[in-house]
Amino acid sequence: MRKLVISDPGFFLGVKEERIVVKRGREVVAEVPAAQISHVFVSTRGAALSSAALSLLLRHGAQLVLLDSRGRPLGRLLPLVRRGLRAVEAQIAALNDERGVVLAKAFASSKALNQAALLRSAAHNRMESNPQLARKLLEASAEIKGYAGSIVRVEGKLEEVRPEIVRMEAAAAEVYWRAVADLLRGVVDFPGRRKRFDEPTDPVNLLLNYGYGILSSICFLAIELSSLDPYRGFLHVNSPRRPALVMDLMEEFRQTVVDRAVFRLLREIDPKSVVGAEGLSREARKLLALRVLERVKERTTFRGRSLPIEAHIHLQARRIRGFLLGHEPEYRGYVEK
Repeated sequence: MRKLVISDPGFFLGVKEERIVVKRGREVVAEVPAAQISHVFVSTRGAALSSAALSLLLRHGAQLVLLDSRGRPLGRLLPLVRRGLRAVEAQIAALNDERGVVLAKAFASSKALNQAALLRSAAHNRMESNPQLARKLLEASAEIKGYAGSIVRVEGKLEEVRPEIVRMEAAAAEVYWRAVADLLRGVVDFPGRRKRFDEPTDPVNLLLNYGYGILSSICFLAIELSSLDPYRGFLHVNSPRRPALVMDLMEEFRQTVVDRAVFRLLREIDPKSVVGAEGLSREARKLLALRVLERVKERTTFRGRSLPIEAHIHLQARRIRGFLLGHEPEYRGYVEK
């Protein structure tokens, strides 16, 4: 499935038969069968879309996502039809039984393990060139892996143990981001992790937040297609302001998809070029979106299957549903080797 990224003003999306046509003025920039499109990301205020294009995207189940200059999803175009009420009922019930605890622990522990894996991989690549940094990264990786093990051993009801799981997840993240600062030293100054509501101005956080916005849209579609309620989560507290289950699923793929793409990109471009008048520069938004979307096409192996990362995301959403309905005996968070 293909994804269209509209990041510059002046583009128009129209329709020709069963194809989405992208124009700039009179020039046809792209022409793609609607059946081959999974997402259309629009991150500029200067684009126009015809009602025919919107209708065609809906009929083929494609998701239109509007992003602001910081990568925050402003809204999505979704069909009105809602399926899978049994799965949603099981999702609600799981908030009060052991299934909810299993899922919360899986989301948090897999995130920590992927943080450890990224640092371990970076350390191995620097064993000869910078052995001192490599040792620091390996020590941080081992410490984070310890937190992952502690998360798995937590027992109790979800509402009772969730604060402890979140505390250990935060402790692992603190170790991870300190190590990331060491990893990026000499490339760019990293003041520490700052989320969107902190309104960061540094290149690293601007790129991370924008990339996470794109990842959230991919995870949102996976949850929707699995007939689950995006707003009822297990690790994240339910809130009408954010899709908690989408945030849960994202935890498994943040490092694998976004962090790796961002860290690579920062070594290839001038970090100063990332910052624009309203957060990320237009060119940085376009470049990062392409890198993230390329990354989810790369194949990784999980549970014995070598598949594009995006396929793993959709499979994990379906496994959440299967676990909630009793069709799967366990749920394992995605962990990159």
